[in-house]
Amino acid sequence: MLSDNSFRMLALLSGSMQYILPVGVTAWMLVSCQAAHAPLSVDYRTVQQDLQRIHEQDQKIREAIMTVGMQSDEAVPLFKQMRSIDSVNQVYVRHLLSTSGWPTRTQVGEQAASTIFLVVQHSSRALIAQQLPVLRKLVRQGEARKTELALMEDRLRMFSCKKQRYGTQTATWVRPDGALVVWPIQQPARINQYRQQIGFTTTVEQNALELGAIYNPKERLPSPKVVMP
Repeated sequence: MLSDNSFRMLALLSGSMQYILPVGVTAWMLVSCQAAHAPLSVDYRTVQQDLQRIHEQDQKIREAIMTVGMQSDEAVPLFKQMRSIDSVNQVYVRHLLSTSGWPTRTQVGEQAASTIFLVVQHSSRALIAQQLPVLRKLVRQGEARKTELALMEDRLRMFSCKKQRYGTQTATWVRPDGALVVWPIQQPARINQYRQQIGFTTTVEQNALELGAIYNPKERLPSPKVVMP
């Protein structure tokens, strides 16, 4: 299960050190590529182990960035390392999604299933838009957390330069001075009600404080418009 701290890091960080893929990941990808047109029999035990390793990599680098401070000089090489890790993890997850779909909690356990969410959340707007309906279905089936859905919905809206609903996302490209701010909100007067209903345990104000971000309920969308690929 993702901790509240993991969700706070998700609001701040996305992105990928050149390194060698774990043995299980490498073997899985090689076999899958060689049998691209053959019926796929998924070994969910192996998938679970691979996703657990990916989860550790994803969170470890983000924890390191949070420790030194996002806007510190020490964070610069860590962000580069994070983007590299994310890129490699996305190769595995994209292939998994395209060949066997999003594994459920029942199939691989909660942490491994949530790792798929983490990797998609840290990817492109196009992949998020593609997988968001899948996550909605999993939430309806009780196979994913509502808070994960809220995070991904907010992320897609931010990447599309639209106001977010739950106040989970922050950015440095809203204001000309590059300050870290909570991305503009749809309905500021009701946001904490929405957050409570979906399962968050903090208000938007508390969340911003924990993230070290500025929260202005009247924050405007950046101009000119910035839409992510």
